Amino acid sequence: MYKNMKKTVSIPALLVFLLFTAVVFTGCGKDDKQKNVVHPIEVMISVDYPSGAKIPDMENFKFKVEKGSNVLEATELYASLAEIPLLIDTTSNTVIGINNVKNTGKDRKGKRWNFKVNGKAINSLPSEKKLADGDRIQWSYGR
Repeated sequence: MYKNMKKTVSIPALLVFLLFTAVVFTGCGKDDKQKNVVHPIEVMISVDYPSGAKIPDMENFKFKVEKGSNVLEATELYASLAEIPLLIDTTSNTVIGINNVKNTGKDRKGKRWNFKVNGKAINSLPSEKKLADGDRIQWSYGR
């Protein structure tokens, strides 16, 4: 009698657990981060990691950002979507680390993250460079 009761109790408990798990995992998709984009433009981002980092480069990752977004905002969204750490110096609005690869040194001898938009080096902060539909952001690590 107790054996049948255990099976009866465990089946509903299992069903509740499976339902709860399904709700939790379907509600945590990466696409949710882009649902709030009202006026989307599509951009691409590439990240060229140094060979010593032993991290594969990210090439031409397409995603949507809000019209009027800048390079820093797009990079923050990319890091969130790709689930990689991004370090930003909030006093200067500069990227100081991508995926645990951090800038070294503060002088010209140090290496740091640099960016280009559509193949052109940009001489302003990533927070100052506005993006347009179809823009390509490329981050590279070096001098």
